[in-house]
Amino acid sequence: MEDVARRAGVSVMTVSRTFAEPGLVAPATRARVEAAAAALDFVPDRVAGALRSGTSRLVAAVVPALQDGLFATTLQGLADALRPAGYALAVAASGHDPEEEERIVTELLGLRPAGLVLHATDDHAPGLRRRVARAGLPVVETGDRPRTPLGLVTATDNRAASRLLTRHLLSTGRRRIAYATLPLRTSPRAVARLDGYRDAVLEAGLVPDPSLILEVPLGEGFEAGARCLAHALEAGADAMLGAGGVIALGALLAALRDGIAVPDRIAIAAYDDHPVGTMLRPELTCLAIPRREIGHAAGEVILARLGGGPAPPPRLFEARVKARGSA
Repeated sequence: MEDVARRAGVSVMTVSRTFAEPGLVAPATRARVEAAAAALDFVPDRVAGALRSGTSRLVAAVVPALQDGLFATTLQGLADALRPAGYALAVAASGHDPEEEERIVTELLGLRPAGLVLHATDDHAPGLRRRVARAGLPVVETGDRPRTPLGLVTATDNRAASRLLTRHLLSTGRRRIAYATLPLRTSPRAVARLDGYRDAVLEAGLVPDPSLILEVPLGEGFEAGARCLAHALEAGADAMLGAGGVIALGALLAALRDGIAVPDRIAIAAYDDHPVGTMLRPELTCLAIPRREIGHAAGEVILARLGGGPAPPPRLFEARVKARGSA
């Protein structure tokens, strides 16, 4: 820091403040310090800084999977909120395993993060709950509204969203709606979505038919959607709802390949919007969930708490149906 200070013509304290609290340094001065640091290949020792202050300029996030673009959209919104305040984002995947989530969070807490973002679920391991409580840092859960939140919540109500999309299918005159779900044992979100589907079916005066509920293993994509479509048709379904966007896309692609009329023979809808869905004919009906906004709100909540602001109430973002040609 002394080398950078000499080159930039400022004090060592100004160099320290530039990297620790850049908003407190005049833009012109900050630019000189950053240029000097770049010329000298200077990298601040964040570990030493975290040991001294008890925290870092790092916010950690743990999601179930990194290959799922839906989580990526939320993480992008989170990063966008944190970046202007000088915070970096560290990301890890738990593989839908509460014990692995606990292990990862324990490692991340060793880095003294300023905040922690988790995917909301009611099956966090007890050890994780204790460690997070002792750490005393801002925690935000996204993805759903848990019954027993660890901290603050910015999320979508999965049950209400699934109920909304099922109601839409029912409003088009469909009565035998097949439901393709992610594994129920490993995903509380999947259970909430299935509950929403059942709510809407019961509201319509119908009885949920177990033969219309199809469970898809994790990691399977378009091919699983094609299998679900074949099963739905065999079971006499007149509509199919895919709890994952890729499942519904696979079903629609299979229908187009095999000459199955959509929506005349069977309507198809997806829980999530996917860019490919608008490139097909018919276009895929879906739920629009503001995932980037959810992530951005999580970042705003962490920054507010770090600034000493009060804890805000849970912020739930509403989904809306995008009714397109497939339903």
